[in-house]
This record gives sequence, C-alpha cells and structure tokens, in this order.
Amino acid sequence: AVLADLPGPKVRAGQFPDGGVLLVEGSMLDLVPAAGEIAAASSDDHVVTVDYPTLLDDLHPGDRVVLGDGAITLEAVERRDRSIAVRVRTGGRVQGRPGVHLPSERLRLTAPTDEDLVLARRMADAGADFLAVSFIRAAEDLRAVRAAIEPHTTRLVAKIETMHAVADLAAIVDEADAVMVARGDLGIEYPLEEVPHLQKKIIRFCVEAGVPVITATQMMESMIVSPAPTRAEVSDVANAVFDGTDALMLSAETAVGADPAEVVRTMVRVAGR
Repeated sequence: AVLADLPGPKVRAGQFPDGGVLLVEGSMLDLVPAAGEIAAASSDDHVVTVDYPTLLDDLHPGDRVVLGDGAITLEAVERRDRSIAVRVRTGGRVQGRPGVHLPSERLRLTAPTDEDLVLARRMADAGADFLAVSFIRAAEDLRAVRAAIEPHTTRLVAKIETMHAVADLAAIVDEADAVMVARGDLGIEYPLEEVPHLQKKIIRFCVEAGVPVITATQMMESMIVSPAPTRAEVSDVANAVFDGTDALMLSAETAVGADPAEVVRTMVRVAGR
C-alpha cells in the first residue's frame, strides 16, 4: 500500500547561515515574526525570524518554544515592541529552516490546511491507498478530508501528535481508518516521560476498537549512520509489537540513512520475533 503524508500546519524559522549556528545555554535572543515572505528572512544566534504573524500576541512569558526535533528549547522571558526575548534552556547547533513548536493551546493554525485539502485530492486522484492527516485536533478534521476527496474512498490515518487529539481520542479513533502514534511531536507537546504511557494508551485503545495502529518516530534512529541498532532501540520496537501495534514506521532511517535496506531487514527480524 502507498501512504501519502499531508504536511499540516508548520511554523518554521527563517534560514540560518550555512553550517548553522550554536545556541548556547543561558544566552538570550529575540524571536521576531517574519515580515512578508519567510523564505527571504534569515536567522542567526541573536535573532530568529518565525513565520507566524501573531507571535507577539500568542507567546507569553514562561512559555516553552522548541526548535527542530526537540533538542533545542527556549523559554519566553519578555515581550518587546517587535519581538519576544527568549532564554536558551537547552542549547545546540541549529541549521537550515527548522520547525518552531509553539504552545498548541494558543496556536491559531488549524488542520487540515487549505493546502492539505488540495494535496489530499491530488493524492487520492493519483491512487494513494492511505492519507496520513497531520496535527489533527478532532474527528471533524478527518471528515473535512473525506469531503475534499469525494468520491474517492482513500483510507485516512489520524496522526496523534497534539494534546487536543489525545483528549478527543475516542471520537478520532471512531472516525479514522487507522491511527498513528506520532511520538516525535507528542514528545514535544508532553514531557518526555509521558510518551511511553501515551503510546501504550493509544495502542490499547485502538486494539480494543479494532482500528489498525502504527507506531512511529525514532524506532531505529541510530541506524541513520550505524550498521546496527542499539539494544534500547531493539527493546523499543519489540515492546511496541508486544503492546499490539499493527505497523512500525521508519522515518529518517530510510529517508536519509546510510543503508535503508539494511534498516528494513533489521526491523523485520526484530519485529518478527
């Protein structure tokens, strides 16, 4: 089967210089809403532009902001006339145009986006078997995609990656053809120690409802560069299977990994035991 992944709403930072910059723990910098085209904006270790126009209204002192996959965290300190001053809580190197994760309860973005609906129709027309709907908050989001792709009956995968989705889990599972435990964004929305409990809760709920469930994100992350997974990764994959997950999804391991085929062979061995 072919699964097409709809991007959903995505807030990104302006382009960092080639090679990236190092954000040092404890240092201060400014977040600035991008004026005009974000592609023309730039970021550095003093100012980070963000393609979110209402940033100054929606980000409050004490809020946590996450860059990229969660390795770098910032804390909002003070609102200024044209920026938000933030302190680097967890530093690291940042490059390209990383995603910017803002508090979802005040985020004025909805899913599916208008672009998602256009892409959903195109993918359904092209014959995709499944559409993964990103950043959904409620069952109504899935119904909007179904309406957009009519008369196609392409099956919909609800990606559970927000607090809103967890809160509306029963209705979403009832509406979805399959569910994905999107651990990456769940680990940003929630404290990391909550993710294993949420994974088990979502898998158990889907198993009881008879709805297929996929477990995703960093299943064998070390194999992006390594010829073999860590023992912890093997245990993680096996435990997802023991919990009753119907499918396991590889991401960067096969998208940009050194040996994608070997990752798949290893996953088959581990999951098949």
